[in-house]
Amino acid sequence: TNAGRLAAAGIPFALTTAGLRNKADFWANLRKAIENGLPEQRALEALTTIPARLIRAEDMVGTLQKGRVANFIITSGNLFNADN
Repeated sequence: TNAGRLAAAGIPFALTTAGLRNKADFWANLRKAIENGLPEQRALEALTTIPARLIRAEDMVGTLQKGRVANFIITSGNLFNADN
């Protein structure tokens, strides 16, 4: 519930695999945070725009815009669904 509470309080935060013993658990943990109150839009921001802003690189990464470095995926459904 921590991520949902941070989001509700308007506190910027980033989601990362840093310190995670098993990096394969990241998506399951993220889905659990969403189930426990983290809005999907805030989860997406915590993976993209907020980390870019926190490291002061929002002019280079964090959004899909011409001239920026981009890593993106295309999904057939909701990014946060377990079966996607």
